[in-house]
Amino acid sequence: EKARELARSIVKFMDLKCQELSERCGFKVVLEQTPAESTSYRFAKLDLKSFPEAAYIVRGNRSTGEIYYTNSTHIPYDVPMDPIDKVIEEGRFHPMIKAGAITHIWMGERRPDERALASFVRKVFSHSDNAQVAFSPEFTICNACGRVTRGLLDVCNSCGSSDVDGITRITGYYTRISSWNAGKRGELKDRFRVAVH
Repeated sequence: EKARELARSIVKFMDLKCQELSERCGFKVVLEQTPAESTSYRFAKLDLKSFPEAAYIVRGNRSTGEIYYTNSTHIPYDVPMDPIDKVIEEGRFHPMIKAGAITHIWMGERRPDERALASFVRKVFSHSDNAQVAFSPEFTICNACGRVTRGLLDVCNSCGSSDVDGITRITGYYTRISSWNAGKRGELKDRFRVAVH
């Protein structure tokens, strides 16, 4: 809780500085949760090289090089947390991040019940300050037969080919996992996947 309070005080300070700059410069300056697809990986590599003591906060697998920092004000991706609690906690930052903030709900292969999903969305927007929630399932595409299946698979369940690729959200958009850097692949392995209920 102390770390979360510190994080909120830092973001609040940054938001106030943006407001001061806006008034002084005559144009709007605001905070944004940048996607930074490669920054969390690049900075983790650089920090481990120059500051080995950063190892206690760099996430992922150092032996495979799949390392990264948790991006922005997100809760670390491997923390097992009820999705509503995650939305509420991350949403505490969103009013200060005026150019855009998002909470990712990693769903894996699960297909949520429509009523449960609608109920979840109502809870999110009535019990949190969260600006935006993304529900992110995962898929496998077979490069041999073209079949798309829910979930990440090593072998196509239609034709048996191992020439497959995963498709899921990297930040704000879906892309093939084969195009991801090592840090993003490490993050993907660490993601805590949930069912919406």
